Amino acid sequence: MSRAYFRCAQAGVLWLMGIGLWILRQSHQTYDRVKGQTPIRHCRNQIGADRYHEGVTLQFSIYLSMLYADPKLFENNAGWPASPAKYDPAVGEHSVDVLLEQAELAEDLGFDMVSVSEHHSWPINQAANPSVLAAAICQRVKKLRIALMGPLAAINNPVRIAEEVAMLDAISKGRISLMPLRGTPNEFVSYGINPDETRDRTREAQALIERALNEPEPFSWEGRYYRFPTVAIWPGQSQKPIPIWSSGNSEGSVVYAARHKYRLGISYYPLQMAAELTELYRAEAKKAGWEPTPHDILYRSYVACADTDEAARELEKRYYGNLGLAASMMGRASAAMNSMELTKITAENAAAAAEIGTDADGKNMSKDAESKFALGDLHFKGSPVTMIDQFTEWYETTGIGVFDCGFSGGGLTTEEANSALKLFGTEVMPALKHLGAEKIAEEIR
Repeated sequence: MSRAYFRCAQAGVLWLMGIGLWILRQSHQTYDRVKGQTPIRHCRNQIGADRYHEGVTLQFSIYLSMLYADPKLFENNAGWPASPAKYDPAVGEHSVDVLLEQAELAEDLGFDMVSVSEHHSWPINQAANPSVLAAAICQRVKKLRIALMGPLAAINNPVRIAEEVAMLDAISKGRISLMPLRGTPNEFVSYGINPDETRDRTREAQALIERALNEPEPFSWEGRYYRFPTVAIWPGQSQKPIPIWSSGNSEGSVVYAARHKYRLGISYYPLQMAAELTELYRAEAKKAGWEPTPHDILYRSYVACADTDEAARELEKRYYGNLGLAASMMGRASAAMNSMELTKITAENAAAAAEIGTDADGKNMSKDAESKFALGDLHFKGSPVTMIDQFTEWYETTGIGVFDCGFSGGGLTTEEANSALKLFGTEVMPALKHLGAEKIAEEIR
C-alpha cells in the first residue's frame, strides 16, 4: 500500500480519537442516577427573571384551548375519546380562526399573556401540539407574552420540547414562558406510558428542558428515563432564562416547585384549596431561602361574565354542554388503566392519594368532587360588579398575582364567548389592576 494511504488512515484514526476524547469530556457533565432519581442543576434562578410589565399589579392571561367551535357536538357527546368521524373540516378551520381572533382581541383589551396547552382526542382542546399553535399566535399578537402551559412532558421528547421552545422564543422575540405538564390518565393510556412513572418522568424532563435551554456548551444526559449522548439547542433563545412555571395541583407538586425555585401554576380549585396550596408554597419557599411575589403564582380557571348574575348563571349551565369532561375522562381512563394492569399502588402514590389536589393518576378524585374541582362549577361567574368582588377576594385570600382565564366552553357559541371576553376586558380587568399596588411597589423599591 502507498505511503499516502497510510497517512490518510493515520489522519482518520487521529480524528476518531479526537471525537472520543470530546465524548469522554462530555460524559463528566452527565447527570448520574442517584437512588433512581435525576438530581436537578439550576443554571439560573427562574424567579424574578421576568415581570411582564413591571409596575403593573394584577396580571391577566387568556387561556385559548382551541375549542371545536360547534356547540351541537357537545350536546350529546358524553365521553372521551371523541370519534374523528364527527369532525367537520370547515368547523375545524373556523375553530383556528376563532382562536387567533380571540388572541388579537385579548391584546386589544389589555391582557398581559395568552396561554395554550396540549391535549389529545378531545374536541374541547384540539391542540395536540401547543408549539404549532403558539407559532401561529406569535404572528398575530405583538405585545402579549405567550405561555406554553403546557407541553406534556411525560409523553414527549424533552429535548424536542426545549428545541421548539427556543425556536418560539426567537420567533416571538423573547415573549415565551413555559410550564411542562404531566398530562391526564387518558393520555398516559393512549401513549402507552405507565401512570406510576409519570411524576418522575415529568420532573426529570423538566430538569432536562431547563438545562438544555440554559447550558452554553453541549452536554450529555444519563437519567432514569431519558438518555441523550449530545444535547445542544439551536437556535438559542432570546430570553436568558426563559421563565419556567411548575404545576401545583397537589401538595407534593407545590413542595417540589418551591424547593426548586419555580413559579407555581394552579388550576381550577376552589378558593380555600387554592389558598392552602399557595400558603404551602410560600412556607416551603421560605425554607428554601427565597420569597415568591404575587407574579410568581398563576391560577387558571374558566370564566362566565355577563351583564347580570342571572345571565352568567345561564351561561354556566351550558358551559360544557353534556360532555361531562372531568368525570368521563377520568372514568374512561381508569377503566383502561385497570385493563392494562397499570394501577399498582406504590408508597409514593398512596401518600399522594391523601393530599389535597388531584394527582395525575386520578387517585384524589373523591376530594376534588367534594370541593367542586374544576369543570363542573365555575369559580368566577357573574356580572362585572360580582366578578370584581370575586377576584378581589381571591387576591386577598391567596395572594395570586396572575389569573389565566378561559372564556370558551363547549356549550357556548363563539358570539357568547367573545361577548364575555369583551365585557371582562372592558369592565372587570381595569377595576382590578390596582390590587396589590403596595406589595408590587415594595418589590420594585
